[in-house]
Amino acid sequence: QLENEGYQNVSAWLDSPDFSYPAHTHPTATAHIIVAGGMQLIMDGVEHKLHPGDRIEVPMGMSHTATMGPAGCTYVTGEK
Repeated sequence: QLENEGYQNVSAWLDSPDFSYPAHTHPTATAHIIVAGGMQLIMDGVEHKLHPGDRIEVPMGMSHTATMGPAGCTYVTGEK
């Protein structure tokens, strides 16, 4: 799906339960599609609770944090 939308470097990630990424940015826009588990992503001061089937796009250079749920999180990402 992401490749059809022009995203590159599409890959699957599996993060362990309660794993956290501190505030960071990416040099490209990114899309995240949740496959299993859950993730809390905070971007621009807004909390997004993501579950299987949810999708979020992070603009290039936007600072954000991510914390995985108690079951961890499997998700697919791509860069544009």
